[in-house]
Amino acid sequence: MPKIMRKRKPRSDAERFSRYQAVVNVLLRKESFYKPDIYAALKNEEKTFIGRVITELFRDGYLTQNGLN
Repeated sequence: MPKIMRKRKPRSDAERFSRYQAVVNVLLRKESFYKPDIYAALKNEEKTFIGRVITELFRDGYLTQNGLN
């Protein structure tokens, strides 16, 4: 029978906050942006994470979307 282990958090809360803060800091420096510009500014961060943060900020009303989808 395989041993069952409790799933561990991949990152501490401080590390997770730091990742979010890095994305938000880049966004705050821009009046408007395209996602590829943000990806380029955060080369060491996962694109899926950046996209998720942007989506959450949009959904929560902190960002607005203009132009074509």
